[in-house]
Amino acid sequence: MKKLLLAGLFLSLFGRIQCEPQPDMKQISADELVDEIHHNVNLWVINVLGRRLHCDCHIPGSINVPLRVLYRVLQRWDKDQPIVVYCALDECDASELAYEMLIENGFTDVRAYEGGIREWYRNGLPTDGPCSYEYLKSCPCKDGGKPQELEELAGEC
Repeated sequence: MKKLLLAGLFLSLFGRIQCEPQPDMKQISADELVDEIHHNVNLWVINVLGRRLHCDCHIPGSINVPLRVLYRVLQRWDKDQPIVVYCALDECDASELAYEMLIENGFTDVRAYEGGIREWYRNGLPTDGPCSYEYLKSCPCKDGGKPQELEELAGEC
């Protein structure tokens, strides 16, 4: 059963590539997020990737709540809490899934940073961690798809 759940999670995270985000999804750009981090002390910036990816490279001050555990913990949170979710890169839909989960559970102030940590890193913005994974620097994709390292780490998300 656990393998079946992990397989389903893998497919939901990396099995579909969406070039366009949900039309009603509220997004935030990197520049807007930098400004928001500096001016909104109540903002939660949530990295929804697995622990290994988060520890390797994340936005300073962001918290790690992997997508697979988000539903269990969101029940305890204030529904009006300002939240920005992000994942690895624009091809990864984990932040979109997290956004949808939060909205469906009544959260009112949620946005998604769809560029992910790869865009953040490539823009030269501050990061924590060694930022050693190759997908941050280039796109070692198989057949034009997702970066291979992300496919290998998908079970951790």
